[in-house]
Amino acid sequence: MKPIKISFLFFLIFLFCFNFKSESQNKSDSTNYYIKLINNPKTDSDLIDATLYLQKANKNNSPDRQVYNLIYIARAQRKMGLIFEGEDTAVKALKLLDKTEGNYDEYKVTIYNFLGILYYEYEDYQSSSRYYNQSLELNKNSKSKSTTINNIGNNYKKLNDYKSAISFYKKSLEISLNYDNKKDIARALDNLGSAQLKISDTNALKNLQEALNIRKELNYQSGIITSYLHLGEYYKSINDKEKALEYANEALIIADSNKNKEYKKAALTFYTNLSSDKRVLELNKLNKEIEKDSKLQSNKYASKRYSLDLANEEINQMTLNNEKQKVKTTFALLITLFIVILSLFIFFLLKSRHKKDKIKQVYLKETEISKKVHDELANDMSDLMNFVENDIEVSQHKKSTLLDNIEDIYIRTRDISTETGNIDLANFSDSIKHLLMQHNKPETKVVTNDINAINWQSLEEHKKVVIYRCLQELLVNMKKHSKAKVVSIVFKNHNKKKEIRYVDDGLGFSIDETKLNGLSNVESRINGIGGSFNFTTSKGNGFKATLEFNS
Repeated sequence: MKPIKISFLFFLIFLFCFNFKSESQNKSDSTNYYIKLINNPKTDSDLIDATLYLQKANKNNSPDRQVYNLIYIARAQRKMGLIFEGEDTAVKALKLLDKTEGNYDEYKVTIYNFLGILYYEYEDYQSSSRYYNQSLELNKNSKSKSTTINNIGNNYKKLNDYKSAISFYKKSLEISLNYDNKKDIARALDNLGSAQLKISDTNALKNLQEALNIRKELNYQSGIITSYLHLGEYYKSINDKEKALEYANEALIIADSNKNKEYKKAALTFYTNLSSDKRVLELNKLNKEIEKDSKLQSNKYASKRYSLDLANEEINQMTLNNEKQKVKTTFALLITLFIVILSLFIFFLLKSRHKKDKIKQVYLKETEISKKVHDELANDMSDLMNFVENDIEVSQHKKSTLLDNIEDIYIRTRDISTETGNIDLANFSDSIKHLLMQHNKPETKVVTNDINAINWQSLEEHKKVVIYRCLQELLVNMKKHSKAKVVSIVFKNHNKKKEIRYVDDGLGFSIDETKLNGLSNVESRINGIGGSFNFTTSKGNGFKATLEFNS
């Protein structure tokens, strides 16, 4: 019997080890999958899904693995336009490394380089170069230094210090030539030629043309677009407008074929820059100023978050002291009015419970509908797409049109499921943040202050549901109708009274000429929890709204 017992014991040990290895492998595979989504997102929801997964995964990870995940979370936030949140995440990763034993210089190189990129986007080019230099000091990989050195050159170019920029581009080119990295060689030559153009260096055209030839050889599409635009700038500088337009048109053709909106925007901007119309030039300048102001405004709110938190703590403490004093002075009166208050309390309690139950029933029904749409209708649409794609024999043109229409219906079905889906009430501030992230698009920037300016933990669940749905309704209306470029949502706390202010710069509308179904829904919901909803708008003047409610 002894050998049997020993064999069984080994079997259990083997089974445990196999399961542990299998679970670890699954976790690793999932992480790699979401990191690939961050590197190459196909839809806006890919970045959101990947961020949520990595944030949850970090709760049970080792410090070094947490830092690894935080680096990719920061990258995803930057791609979603959440520049400050990306910086905050990167700094969090650095602080975690400071507390972790071991040499993690490779992580620090990556993080400092990332911060350099962020400050470049802030247009703080000196701070950007400082972070790039910190990255270079720790970087032991000579091959990868060419990119960082190139980025420092970009900062000097933005500061109009073209001679310094040229010296860094030449260093980047030298490293790239040593390692025969054609992609980096083309980038260094293109940037070098672009900077030389600014000081009328005769080598500019040769370097720009050589960069284009290499990129064509590599079939590097985005690089080819950049080369075309830089060559367009060269011919514009020598007043050859026809040649400049020719290169701009080549860039536009490639951008259209690749459906790359950013490069298409760059090509079209170049077209308008060739115009001599003063109003067109003024429009370009105004667009740049608005974009810069939007970034600065977002950073302004973020940089004052700590001061705002301290101020709120002081206000809350003062409120608490005042409440204690009020309790002492009114104690005798409370005793005499006890029976009346108790009666009123019971009345309002029953009324409140009725409202809560009604809101919960609506929420459960919405969630049930969302699940049904997701599990049944959306899956059926997906099956139909596969059937059409693989099993129906029609012309390729008709099949393509049919698939496009089915995909459009599928996306709208998925949007309905998302808009009525389950809400994470336990982590409500994260739920609000993710809602705002979903509507933060390249064409529409959603700007906010500290979401936690309101103490969500003190808010009852049924009220959280209402607040979430109201914000969702406003954002959906904005997405469908307003064509806003900037949306501002500010959360404020006035003792027990809470306030959310919504402002967008969209088309606005005439109240007398428009059906207000969506806004009526918002008003009905907020009135149901004893709150209020007010808005002002008119054609061409955007839309402003205020939600007020008690905790």
